[in-house]
Amino acid sequence: FIEKTNTDTHISHAMLHEKVQGLEREHGDRAARLERKCGELGEHVSRHMQLHEEGSEMIMRHGEELAERRHEHSRLEDIAHQERSDRVNSHGNLSDQIMTLEESLRADVQ
Repeated sequence: FIEKTNTDTHISHAMLHEKVQGLEREHGDRAARLERKCGELGEHVSRHMQLHEEGSEMIMRHGEELAERRHEHSRLEDIAHQERSDRVNSHGNLSDQIMTLEESLRADVQ
């Protein structure tokens, strides 16, 4: 009876030992997968942060370019307005000069 109990205990101990080793292997596999996933996630987060930074820089540059273009547009509008004004004034002056010449010619003819 004692030997049978002893043998059963050794068998039971061996089975438990195998089960523990299996659980340790399973734990090791899961830990390795988790570590890989953490590495992948870290790379993903790093890439996301890099893209976010690049996007922020692009938005800043775009804003600066837009401000420069708006300034240039305003400057060109001012120039165009001034040229229109100058043309109107020049046309008015030419009309006045033509009228003066016509009056002078009429006076000379009479």
